Amino acid sequence: MMTRFVSISFLVSGLYVIAMRLLFPLMPGDVDGGSMLMNVLKLIFGILPDNPVKPFLEGNTLQIVFMALMVAAALLLAGSSAENLRLGIVQAQKVVMTCVMLACVLLPVYVFCSLVVQFWENGPEVFLLLWEPVAAVAGLALAGMAVYLVITCRKLKVKISVLLPKLLPDYIIGLTTASSSAAFATTMDINENKLGIDPAYSLTAVPIGTMLFAGSSTLLYLGVVVFLADRYGVKADAGWWIILWIVCTLFTMATPPVSGGAISCLSVLIIQMGIPQEAIAIGATATIFLDFLTTSSRIFMSHLETLLQADRLGLLNREILQKK
Repeated sequence: MMTRFVSISFLVSGLYVIAMRLLFPLMPGDVDGGSMLMNVLKLIFGILPDNPVKPFLEGNTLQIVFMALMVAAALLLAGSSAENLRLGIVQAQKVVMTCVMLACVLLPVYVFCSLVVQFWENGPEVFLLLWEPVAAVAGLALAGMAVYLVITCRKLKVKISVLLPKLLPDYIIGLTTASSSAAFATTMDINENKLGIDPAYSLTAVPIGTMLFAGSSTLLYLGVVVFLADRYGVKADAGWWIILWIVCTLFTMATPPVSGGAISCLSVLIIQMGIPQEAIAIGATATIFLDFLTTSSRIFMSHLETLLQADRLGLLNREILQKK
């Protein structure tokens, strides 16, 4: 499951990079690809935490996932001797999920207040300058959703008119809150009661997919970085675009799944891609808009990917899926 999430993420983001290259043809030129590649390697090697507490304090998603894999492997190797610990982890998970669902009730209010503050501080003039990345990301996100929907419907032999209405409520939550966490409860309900996905599998796939299934969320970083690179006249060769593809995909997986989480990673990404630091303010403003578009698209496509995986594993109730 995790391998497929990551593989599909790199594939989809690669296609989006090609599309961005066509929409924003940056000036050709040599770039220091060696130093940029070293930054990517540092990001990958940084998955190893210094201590087991630091990743949770800093919200480092990749390090948390790595630690979870190590604990899971240790539990499997320990077998029955660690049964009590395994049951304790399962019970702790249920408590955490309940807390997340309760917090989701307040998230829409937080998002609305954040938007009001941003609009007050930046004014309408700044937002009018961002129509290009917003239009590009919106168009590519909708195109990606449409293609993924058609592929899923053909493989599962279900009509678009049946599947699409089931996914729209979750898509609307993502579009209005820009938060995968806010949509968590609705996502679980749709997977189990409307799509026919096994509840146990859905409980595992949804949190992992939220972290590792980059998909259309890569468009957020791509749209901001390419727009700023074009605005500031950054030179780019084939190596620059390849590095952009790798870094954006990895950063998307490391982004906290909450509204505004992408801003925390944006400044590092802008500097790594050779864009002047003064562009961070414009990039942060653009992220506010793009976060709504890409989060909703990511939720939509995650449903489809979870459907395909559940079908391959024999964990899909086709009678519920086919029911209107």
